[in-house]
Amino acid sequence: KSGGESSVICQKVSADGRLLFPGSGIKVHNSKNRKGLTSVVEDDSSGVFVLWTELINNKMIVHSNRVDANGKLSFGKKPVAISSPNLNVLKYSAYETGDDKVYVVWQMHKEDTDVYHQMIGSNGKISWKENGIPVTRRASDITNPQAYVNDNQIYLTWTDEVKKVKDIFIQKYDFNGKEIWKRDGIKVTNIRGEQFGQKIKGDDKGNVIIAWIDRRIDSLSGNVYLQKISPAGETEWTENGIAAGTYS
Repeated sequence: KSGGESSVICQKVSADGRLLFPGSGIKVHNSKNRKGLTSVVEDDSSGVFVLWTELINNKMIVHSNRVDANGKLSFGKKPVAISSPNLNVLKYSAYETGDDKVYVVWQMHKEDTDVYHQMIGSNGKISWKENGIPVTRRASDITNPQAYVNDNQIYLTWTDEVKKVKDIFIQKYDFNGKEIWKRDGIKVTNIRGEQFGQKIKGDDKGNVIIAWIDRRIDSLSGNVYLQKISPAGETEWTENGIAAGTYS
């Protein structure tokens, strides 16, 4: 931030530490609006997607532009607005797809807390509905979106809170944003208590593994549990997860 204006700047550094873009780097966007939460996601053409949040009309909006290998802005001087201009984004994550696109998922305030997601191409065109599509239609607080993207499939997990009870759900999407499994996702466990704080990773066989903090009904302590989900959306391990760490 300088002189009352705020900028997002990108620099490219060689393996031996040389700066490859001229001057102080490529100015991706410059305005008087406050900016933050910058991130960079590699594409398949030696360029990068640059993302950030920007405060416009008292709403934090996710924006993006692409910087090619030569430091040119692929979307032009005006960035692409990814999230709705009428809703405040709390946080977002962006993922490489292996298809010259970037997958973006974000958490924002609506009547409650909701999660939306979107796919952006290297030409700056959004692939799905404008302002993104919701991950679920349930009337609940949706938080902590975590994704794993591989082989033209998106595995997305989130924490779903109803009446102050938190449960973890997972859904599989294709690159058109279509739900593959049960509408509104599959609950990872069916045990009482609270499950939250999940992380997700893939293995090399098409499965995903989820780890989370679990406060089961018989314990007030937060313990660590894991579950493996098959490409068909079936649990592969013990029904309500394997206890990786249980302490008092």
